[in-house]
Amino acid sequence: MRSAGLLKSQGPYVPYVLSFPFPTPMSGKPFIVKSTTARDVTLAVIAGAALLAFVLWGILHMSQDVTGHSLLTGKIVAKHFEPRPEEQLSLGKGGLDEKNLDGVYTMDVRTPDGQTYKVFVEKPVFESHRTGDELSFLPPPPKTP
Repeated sequence: MRSAGLLKSQGPYVPYVLSFPFPTPMSGKPFIVKSTTARDVTLAVIAGAALLAFVLWGILHMSQDVTGHSLLTGKIVAKHFEPRPEEQLSLGKGGLDEKNLDGVYTMDVRTPDGQTYKVFVEKPVFESHRTGDELSFLPPPPKTP
């Protein structure tokens, strides 16, 4: 928190800046810091480079396609629609978004290894696929005991 004002010192008023913990005179003279050692500069550069490398690594790994290597693909064995009209409100960067849903759309998908998964889908996906078509989807998270 800073506020400018005048400080009466020995003689005329001198402008000062109110800072924590004590007001510092603004006499026009630069504030001189003791010189740093080569060790301090080296440590600061190494810490800065490590931080920059960590941030870049995070950005690169966040932008990788997560779904490309973990999709399951199978044939649709059944399609189910459970009428349950509802209105969903979501708040995002575009503001308040209202969405009216007719119900829950699910498909039973059998993978080549014989497992059948119940996949929840949106209405356009439900209407664009038929029984017997192939569907790629994310696998469910592993069950925790």
